Amino acid sequence: MKIYLEFSFAIGIVLNVGFIIVEVTFGLLVNSLALIADAGISFGVVIVGLVLTFTSFYWLDPVVSIIIALIIFWGTWNLLKDSTSLALEAVPKEIDIAGVEKYLTSLQEVESVHHLHIWAMSTTETALTIHATIQIEDPGDPDCKQNHI
Repeated sequence: MKIYLEFSFAIGIVLNVGFIIVEVTFGLLVNSLALIADAGISFGVVIVGLVLTFTSFYWLDPVVSIIIALIIFWGTWNLLKDSTSLALEAVPKEIDIAGVEKYLTSLQEVESVHHLHIWAMSTTETALTIHATIQIEDPGDPDCKQNHI
């Protein structure tokens, strides 16, 4: 039974390497890095399985399992940080709040800005709400600048 499992993991390694070659050929490096990591983990599982089949180094299984778990955790850390920031509606890291506030207050019509809130709605969309004091011109004028802020 163990040999069949080792053989199936070996087939997984061969398939991963084949996909890596195809993706590198077509310039899809991001997917290739995930496949390389997957192939490395499968390779580690095969080696440990073979060692356990022919020796009594049973301590090797939990040690390699912990190493693999750490590799997966390290590889997904940025995803965890980004998804937590999105869930907590944090200001996206590429947004300069002080710069946004400075820009808004630099507009001729804006007297002051307060309660500026910026958050990510998704990975590609950002929302902004503010309370602002603006100079009111003739509100009936369709060309009134306050209607275009």
